[in-house]
Amino acid sequence: PPPRPPALFFYTETRPYYIAQCLVGSEMCIRDRDNAFCETRLERLLSPLNFLVLNLPKKPREKHFRSAAPYNGFFEEAWKLLLQNHAHDSICGCSVTPTHRDTKNRFKNAREIVEVCSQNLLAELAENANTAGAGQDRTDAFVIYNPSQCEIDGVTAVELDLPVVPESWNYRFFDAEGNRLDYCELEAEDVLVRDTTFSTLIDFIHTRRVKIALPLHIPAGGYQTVYHKILASERDLEKGWEFQHFEHPYRPGGSQRVRGLTFDNGPLEVTVCPNGTLQVRVKETGRTYRDLLTFEDCGDVGDGWNYLPPAFDSRILSSACPADISVEKDTAFVTVLKIVSRMRIPAAAEGGKRTEEGKDLFVESRITLKKGDTRIDVETRVDNGCKNHRLRAMFPTDLNCTTFRTAIPFDFYAWPVAKRDNTFTKEYDSGVNPNQGAMALREGKDVFALYDLGQYECAVADDAERTAYLTLFRSFTNEVGSFFHEGLGNQLGPQTFRYAMDFLTGTEDFEILRRAEAFRLGLS
Repeated sequence: PPPRPPALFFYTETRPYYIAQCLVGSEMCIRDRDNAFCETRLERLLSPLNFLVLNLPKKPREKHFRSAAPYNGFFEEAWKLLLQNHAHDSICGCSVTPTHRDTKNRFKNAREIVEVCSQNLLAELAENANTAGAGQDRTDAFVIYNPSQCEIDGVTAVELDLPVVPESWNYRFFDAEGNRLDYCELEAEDVLVRDTTFSTLIDFIHTRRVKIALPLHIPAGGYQTVYHKILASERDLEKGWEFQHFEHPYRPGGSQRVRGLTFDNGPLEVTVCPNGTLQVRVKETGRTYRDLLTFEDCGDVGDGWNYLPPAFDSRILSSACPADISVEKDTAFVTVLKIVSRMRIPAAAEGGKRTEEGKDLFVESRITLKKGDTRIDVETRVDNGCKNHRLRAMFPTDLNCTTFRTAIPFDFYAWPVAKRDNTFTKEYDSGVNPNQGAMALREGKDVFALYDLGQYECAVADDAERTAYLTLFRSFTNEVGSFFHEGLGNQLGPQTFRYAMDFLTGTEDFEILRRAEAFRLGLS
């Protein structure tokens, strides 16, 4: 017989009483991304990095120079805060908004510990790295660390903190041999970075934080040294218009566009359709995926544990809504697209149906397509002003499969696509499955994988298209002790979600999990 699902999760059966379908806890949408961030970095980044730093051949002053003691105590405190938030039937699992506010505060404290420890350990790694190559100045070097189990070999996006130089954003980047690296600046902002060096007064350093895409080669668990220069031209207008010293600007050229809104990065040909959905052709196998990144909004009168549609629901799809499409960046090695879908949705749900009053929900997605990469990264932003609804991203795959897999604790579990008959069950079957960062569908050599950062709810429809769903958020007013509580469950305000589609060929399950982990961790 097939293995039973893990004891943590249950299917709804024909029983005369209720069974919670997902016993992880209530209001997971409030804490899923914070939990994923802290868990992933404590386990996959900080612990290995701490071991590496402790065993470096040269340690400043023979101890951690960023803190008074080894970091194990900080890690233990962060884990305590995190595990307090994992309870199901106590301080956070079955509670109301005031308790969940305490939960968010514990996440905030754990996150701060993780961020400061990460910054300090990476600084120690950089202090011990040999940055004397290629005749570059030691202070002009970055050490970029790859904490994942996947080798980085190609165009990759990374955030760097650069010194603020007024009226000069003319950068050059070099590898250890002094070869100039092509790059494309994706984002830039001025920020204050905390300097937490031990035994000194905390300081805030004004820096220019830039997100750039450039070619890197970093082994799994290794690092690469990248040098940079900030170049500035000099001209004294009192002496005329001639430059006393001139530095040529850097403008990356080329394009991945082949026609209209179709882009080719090597393994993939991606077309943006007028309604904002994507069509992707995998060149190795010839398979084409259509209507990807459609958004579905439906009613939700459930509670913190389970989704429940109103008796009379209205399902709105972005594929039938207007979309604004713009090309934000397009060079020979990276393309960034922005798609804004305007969905007119009901403002709330009352009396078993969604209200007639409607509001505009703008769903903004930034799509990043890197040269030579089978993965398409997506960042979706929503400013939610409506209640009692659920927003999901849809990915029709057309893959002929009877099972799909999702990452759960200690397994990449295979779930049946076909759903059980729910006609006479006591509890409504929400039709969702647990997911901790990765899901995959497979037909022969064709594999469609979906990675995310803390979106714990997914599903695959038993339809001809084998549509994969990723829940972005749920907004509900039904809280413990009250059906009309104005609490955190409403999920009002701006929210950001990061996930990625990966179009693979013949990839084994363990490699899918590795690639999902690499997406979740990024580069440091």
